[in-house]
Amino acid sequence: MSYFKSWLAQRLQPPYLRLLAGAVVLMGLVLAVTCFVTSEQGTSAVGIPWGADFAGFYVAGQILDQGDTTKLYDRELHAQLYHRLLPKLPRDEIIPYVHPPFVAGTLRLLTWLPYDTAVAVWLFISLALYITGTLILLRACPTLDLPQRWLVVLLALSFEPFLFECWLGGQLSAVGYFSFALTYYFLKQGKPLQAGLALGICFYKPTLLLLMVPMLVIGQQWLMLAGMTVTGLFYLGLSLLLVGGDCTLGYVNVLLAFRQQSSGAEAFVIREWKYVDLNHFWQILLGKSIWKTMILGVSASLVIVPLAISWWRQRGLPADRLWAASLFLVPVINLYFGVYDTVVVVQAAIILTALVMKENQGRIIVSPWIYALVLLALVPWFTQPLAKAIGIQLMTLLMMAIGLVWISQPAKQSLSMSPTAG
Repeated sequence: MSYFKSWLAQRLQPPYLRLLAGAVVLMGLVLAVTCFVTSEQGTSAVGIPWGADFAGFYVAGQILDQGDTTKLYDRELHAQLYHRLLPKLPRDEIIPYVHPPFVAGTLRLLTWLPYDTAVAVWLFISLALYITGTLILLRACPTLDLPQRWLVVLLALSFEPFLFECWLGGQLSAVGYFSFALTYYFLKQGKPLQAGLALGICFYKPTLLLLMVPMLVIGQQWLMLAGMTVTGLFYLGLSLLLVGGDCTLGYVNVLLAFRQQSSGAEAFVIREWKYVDLNHFWQILLGKSIWKTMILGVSASLVIVPLAISWWRQRGLPADRLWAASLFLVPVINLYFGVYDTVVVVQAAIILTALVMKENQGRIIVSPWIYALVLLALVPWFTQPLAKAIGIQLMTLLMMAIGLVWISQPAKQSLSMSPTAG
C-alpha cells in the first residue's frame, strides 16, 4: 500500500498532470477537427456527425425561423427537418427538442449561418463559457487560484463528460456550469441576491434546479430564491416575446412527456446508459420491475433526508462543503440527468480540493479525497459502456457516495462562506 501511495503521489505532481490532461485535451481537439473535415451530412470518420446533439437545437431554431411558433415542439416536423439537415443518419435516430422556448429563440440567431459554421461558433461559445466559469470559480478559491490556476483549467477541460459528451456532443451544459460558478462566486462575496440571479440562469434546463430549489427553501435562502424568481420572470418574458403564449404554456406538457418517455413509460428511443440519475440507475438495472418504484423511493430518501437536515441546520449562507456536496447530488436526485451535465461536479471537486489543501497548508497529500478525485476522473471513461453491458451506472454510485460522505463531515467555522478579496 505504501508503494502505491508513493507511486500515486509522484503522478499527482503538476508536470505529470499537465502532460496527461494536455494529451486528453489534444485528443479532443484532434477529434473535433477530424469530425469537421470528414463531416458529410450526418456521418464522419469519428462516428458522430459534426455538432452531434447541436443539430437538434439548430432545427428548433429553423422551425422558429419559418414563422410558425406553434410547431416548435412538433415531433414530426422536427424529425423531417432533422433528417433533411443530416440525411445520412439512421431514420430512427432523432434528438427531440425539450428545452424552454427562449432557448430556441436565442439559438435561432445561429440558424442564419450555414450549419457547419453555426456548430463552430457554438463550440467556441461553449468552450468560452466553461473556461470563464472555471476562472470565476477559482477567484473564489484562492488556495488554488494563483499557484495552479491554469493547471486546474486544463484538468477541468480534460474531464470526459465535458470534452467528449458536452463539447464534442454539441450540448448546452457549459451554460449551467457557468451559472453555478457565478452563483458560488457571489455567495463567497456574501451577495445572496446576485447569487440567486446567477443560479436562475439554469432555468434554461429546469431539471438542473430540481434538487437545489427545495434545499434553498429548507435552508431559508429567501434572497437567493428571490433572485432566481427575477431571472425566471425574465426568461418567461423572453419566451412570450419570442414565441408567444401558446408555445410557452405548451412547454410544460412537453417536459412531462419527455420525462415519461425517458423513464420508459412510452415507446421512444432513449439511450438510458447516458443518464446518471437514480431514476435511470434503477430503470437500467431493474427495467419495469414492480420493485423499481419502491427501491427508487427508498434510495432517494437516503440521499434527500440527510441533505435536507444539513440545509435546515445551516440556515445561513451555505458552507462550502455543503454547497459542494449538494452539487454532487444534483445529478443523482433528478428525473433525468445526462452524463454531459455532470460537468457540475467539476466545480464541487475544485471547491473541496481547495478546502482539503487549506487544511493541509496548501499541500496535496494522498488521502481518501485524492482517491475519490482519481475515481472521478477515471470512471466517466467506462461508466456508459459498463451500464449498457451489465446495467450498473457507476457514475451515479460515485457521485452519491462522495456527496453523502461530505454531508456527514462536521462543519468547520473556517470553511463557512465569507467575503473574500478580489
